[in-house]
Amino acid sequence: MYRTGLLAAVSCLVALSPALADGGSNPRLTGLGEFGLTYLNLDGPNSDDVNVYQGSGSALWTWPGMWNVQGDFAFGSYRFDGPNTVDMLKLGGALFWRDTSDFALGGQLHYQSLDSGVENDGVALSAFGEKYWDEATLAGYIAHSSFDGAALDIDGWQLGAKGTYYADPQLAWKFGFGYGNWDDGGDDIDTWDFSGEVEYLVPDLAVSLFGGLGFGSLHPDAVDETDTFRIGAGFRVHFGTQGSLRDRNRAEPIVGALKTEFTY
Repeated sequence: MYRTGLLAAVSCLVALSPALADGGSNPRLTGLGEFGLTYLNLDGPNSDDVNVYQGSGSALWTWPGMWNVQGDFAFGSYRFDGPNTVDMLKLGGALFWRDTSDFALGGQLHYQSLDSGVENDGVALSAFGEKYWDEATLAGYIAHSSFDGAALDIDGWQLGAKGTYYADPQLAWKFGFGYGNWDDGGDDIDTWDFSGEVEYLVPDLAVSLFGGLGFGSLHPDAVDETDTFRIGAGFRVHFGTQGSLRDRNRAEPIVGALKTEFTY
């Protein structure tokens, strides 16, 4: 798993290198890198505290006619209080059409791996849309995700919505809601989650800082509900884009593809 992730990271960095040298106002190649740390609290039948280390990288090629092809990788390492560690990897990409003054439509396809001592492989497929206004973006998605292995056999559907408000050229407020329904070997599991994030673009740098929190629930049929709370922070590096945070967001890779969670 780790060797695959390392090769993917190197490939993405090589792909991004031309964007660093391109000073044009509308480069053909753009990229996005992210690293963050999240504290996750699970309150339920199996309560636990988890430190989550997450990183990702993506490259986007924009072609004539507003078509975009994206390639990316992401990893997440979940370190529980006890000796348990769960690692997740995603590799794949997206194809979408985007008019940065109006809307975007497209789909994403990823291979994903969850390693809890035994590796479980799966696929994530999603369709998404984004609508743009001068100071706001509204996005929605529907997705199907699965894992299959010796320790896990689970698949399900997810949907959700996200909104972004650009308070000024350097500052954005982001809010989201997600719902999922999973089948775990005949056990039905419902999940929901509310999230919020603030992102600040550092003046004269292609780096933004972000912090966020979220509340949610995981409710299997067979056992009691588990409530979740998370708070985290990190930074993003924007390659090959210029201007305000809004302008960069609408010219670079779609962020949804980078999450190492069970949803979009």
